[in-house]
Amino acid sequence: MNDPSPRPDVAGTPEAEYNLAHTRSHREQPNFRPLGVVYSKGCYARYAIKVHGEVRLFRAIELSGEGALFELFPNVDYWRKSFPRGEYKIDSRMACAWLVRRCQEAGPFEPPEHLRPRAVGRPRKVAA
Repeated sequence: MNDPSPRPDVAGTPEAEYNLAHTRSHREQPNFRPLGVVYSKGCYARYAIKVHGEVRLFRAIELSGEGALFELFPNVDYWRKSFPRGEYKIDSRMACAWLVRRCQEAGPFEPPEHLRPRAVGRPRKVAA
């Protein structure tokens, strides 16, 4: 009977709110899955990751930012614990390297037609 809710005498204090959020965050599990690498002539490699049941393609430069990490899994404590940099920061480059490595281990991925990258200088796809 381990109730994670704060005690009534300290409820509402910043410390109690942090402890409650921190307790909940460790129960959450990431809901993304690296699917593979998309190679296309004339384009940088893209990394296919399934997020919330939807396939998304990311470039490495996008994955190296905290915004993309939070898009994959919006839990700062997960990223801090998995890829710490200092006391309270996230090493987003290490997280990016880990995600790229997982995609490479999954192998080449053939995305649906509407997600395929276009080479530089090619016209945009148009709806039929």
